[in-house]
Amino acid sequence: MCPIFNERNQTSAGSWDHGVVNSPSVIWNGSYYLMYYHGENSSGGGSIGLAYSKDKVHWQKYSGNPVLSPSERYDSNWMGYPSVIFDSQVYKMWYTGRQIGGGNISYTIDYATSKDGIHWTKYGGNPVVTGETGKIEKYVWAQQPDVLKVDSKYFMLLQFGYNVISYATSNDGLSWNTTGLPLMEWGNTSSWDYDVSFPSFLLSDTGLTLYYTGSQYNASGFSAIGVAYCNFVVLHTTATTTVTVTKNSFVTFTTTEQVPTPEPPVYQTIAAVLAVMVVVLCLVLLTARRRLRG
Repeated sequence: MCPIFNERNQTSAGSWDHGVVNSPSVIWNGSYYLMYYHGENSSGGGSIGLAYSKDKVHWQKYSGNPVLSPSERYDSNWMGYPSVIFDSQVYKMWYTGRQIGGGNISYTIDYATSKDGIHWTKYGGNPVVTGETGKIEKYVWAQQPDVLKVDSKYFMLLQFGYNVISYATSNDGLSWNTTGLPLMEWGNTSSWDYDVSFPSFLLSDTGLTLYYTGSQYNASGFSAIGVAYCNFVVLHTTATTTVTVTKNSFVTFTTTEQVPTPEPPVYQTIAAVLAVMVVVLCLVLLTARRRLRG
């Protein structure tokens, strides 16, 4: 598949995102598809930008980018990996902020809101998710959120440290129950997905489909996308749930694909069939009338 968006798409050298663009989060607001993405240039740093599209293929970058930049203690060094939803006429974003101080690096998950999708206000209580207190080293950072809202509950996949994908739940999107239960963690040194990161998921009433990035142990540059299935429901219960994850082999993209056209809703199909039937009936009646006159 060819790229539809890259760091030099409508970008001049030296621009804030001329070096890197990644980790897109795409939503539909009723008029446009909006893509929020991480960008940075050759001097480093990192901010979050916006692009918009009518057809999901041709994208126009917002002229006022970036729409969110490092400014607070918790994201003072870098920010990225946005996850955005459009909920009750409010744009809600969870993102990763990085802080460096005293020789230590800290990654946390932070929150911001917007009324127009352009002007964002960071939550005064940030960060909303941090590393698990008292856990071993692989849990000390929280990053790479992917958030969905189902009914009145929020559900987040996130990565702890380098190699653990876990989940959290929330009633308001601000206070999160980080269970600390690993959905997936590092494999053995011979597996293609020794390292696991960048979770993204589809949720249904029967469980979730989890897509993730896997990398080989000490393998420079090799990574692939894998899929796993979790048969559990956490949004409608407060009880402890046992999670069983089943992995599939990694996914490869080798064919050129067209953006799928959504199938019309059932009521539109029925209306179209009825319209055709009315036209046919009218033609039959007109033919019968002509014969009677003849």
